[in-house]
Amino acid sequence: MIKSLHVSQAEAASMATSVEPFCDDRGLLGFACARNMRKLADACLEYIKIRDSALKEFGEGVIDANNRVVGYRIGPESEGWTRFKDRMEPFDGLECDVEIMTVPASEVIGKISGRESLTIDWMIEEVDGA
Repeated sequence: MIKSLHVSQAEAASMATSVEPFCDDRGLLGFACARNMRKLADACLEYIKIRDSALKEFGEGVIDANNRVVGYRIGPESEGWTRFKDRMEPFDGLECDVEIMTVPASEVIGKISGRESLTIDWMIEEVDGA
């Protein structure tokens, strides 16, 4: 089932990230997650570019075993946190409409844990008896 969501750019980016671990599923769940990831990322592409740039500027590099930077992280304890939040504040409230695909609860029961289902509960259809 396809439904329209009205969400902030920050929410869309977070939702796009939340479905990624389930994209390898070979059934309806994987298809819906991959589709939703693409639709959500497309809807907030500019926001993601701005966020990633601010993260790189104000965050801390994540170093792998070969001493290579493999990503960036930031949190309230980080030195650049306030500057990062100030940079992102004008963009966090911008909204978008996204058509997402939902899946029946029967598609996730037995495939993912309850804890995992909490990350994608926005795309799981509630069905009586499920």
